Amino acid sequence: MARTGRSVHRRLRIAALALLGTVTLLTPVASDVGHRAEAAPLVRPNIILILTDDQTMESVARMPYVSSRGDWISFDQAYINNGLCCPSRATILTGQYDTRNRVTTNAQGRLLDERETLPVWLRRAGYQTGLFGKYLNQYPFGRGMYVPPGWSQWQAAYSAGPQWQMYPQYRWKLNDNGVSRSFLRSPADYQVDVLGNRLNAWVRAAAARPEPFFAMFTPTATHYPWRGSPTRAGTLANVPVTRAPSFNVVAADQPAYLRAQPASNGPAMDSARRKEWEGAASVDDAIRRLDAALQATGEFQNTIMIFMTDNGYSFGEHRWRTKRCEFNECSRTPMLIRYPTLPGRQDTTTLLSNVDIAATISELAGATPAIPQDGDSFAPLILGQTVPWRDSILFHWPGGDMEGRAGQPDSMPQFWAVLAQTSDGGLWKYVELDTGERELYDERTDPYEMDNRAGEPTTAAVEAELRSKLQSLKSQAGATSTALRADMPVPGPVGPDFD
Repeated sequence: MARTGRSVHRRLRIAALALLGTVTLLTPVASDVGHRAEAAPLVRPNIILILTDDQTMESVARMPYVSSRGDWISFDQAYINNGLCCPSRATILTGQYDTRNRVTTNAQGRLLDERETLPVWLRRAGYQTGLFGKYLNQYPFGRGMYVPPGWSQWQAAYSAGPQWQMYPQYRWKLNDNGVSRSFLRSPADYQVDVLGNRLNAWVRAAAARPEPFFAMFTPTATHYPWRGSPTRAGTLANVPVTRAPSFNVVAADQPAYLRAQPASNGPAMDSARRKEWEGAASVDDAIRRLDAALQATGEFQNTIMIFMTDNGYSFGEHRWRTKRCEFNECSRTPMLIRYPTLPGRQDTTTLLSNVDIAATISELAGATPAIPQDGDSFAPLILGQTVPWRDSILFHWPGGDMEGRAGQPDSMPQFWAVLAQTSDGGLWKYVELDTGERELYDERTDPYEMDNRAGEPTTAAVEAELRSKLQSLKSQAGATSTALRADMPVPGPVGPDFD
């Protein structure tokens, strides 16, 4: 297909602005790997956010297409504020911490104020907007087949009782722009493929319109029970698994909730991890087909792509088997950005959070957030600019199980944590649990977070510095450990979703 008039107009506009001197070419500056190239910001680019579910960092290497591309700008120190699906997604949509947008557990998606979110701001800026995949846990919250504000195309997978679950990839329901559709167990019903095909069809139609487009592609194949596509299922069943040194290891000075966990079954965890890899490879296939659709429409060179996950997952590291934990397995996310006019590069030091996503996409699109932002736009960093940036990021879990209930088998204490670059050039994580327990890890020498240095005389200055940073961040987040959820409704009965 030939490039649309819209794309040609964009190129002419960029050229005209450059001649007028209103677009500044950025000076190359030093990078962690190689150098940063000059770049002029794209004018009203298309933007695609790919948000996977529960994906581990090492599984990206099992995505042959994504991992082989050389044009990713990779931010290797990217993290999730609240390492659970629903709070993470609410933060991505609002640019606000869980304590501010009120979605702190998987049972509180209904509390999100959907009137002011990223797609609403992009629509005001003249964008077409589409969601393809998972939205928030427990959607549609008993409200019927509604479409949230801001979305011009709505393809939201959802669960509807024990027989209709979105995570196993078969026998699932779809809200197709307000109409419920059912998919069964045939190979053609595999969820990632269905959603990917619908996204590609929408991209082809959107490319023919004068407005740019924003899409969220949010597949769930990397979430328990980790089911690959008909062409991927079982293909990695015999691949060796290398376990982290922290697998089943909990030190005597680490939190009691971890010491109380039974040891994980190694072969069972290895098998589960391989299945996650097959789900990741299935998403990889969908991304390859998406790029082909962008190429066919002529929009590839005007489309920014962001790839990340909503939270990580622990397969038995520190004896923990799920998410939400204070360790990197639960909170780290891949952060890969493809910016058409820039070559790939790797940034190993900049601290990013999912609270930065809404501000960043808004700036890239020329949109304006209509609510206070807890995050910052890292669009200048993508473009290669040297700008002042934070030296610390905030983590939080409100306590309980994934629905916030105490006394459940996977309940854990509330914690607050900070990851910070310290004044002596170090990188440390400091954790405060409501139990009174404290953790302090040297991320440079102890990347698996096995040696708790809290309370040691030799680290007292570092601990004091991070304690101060944590208190400052908590204040900025508008929350305290004692009053966090006082104004929130008690969660109702939990549905049959896997998480």
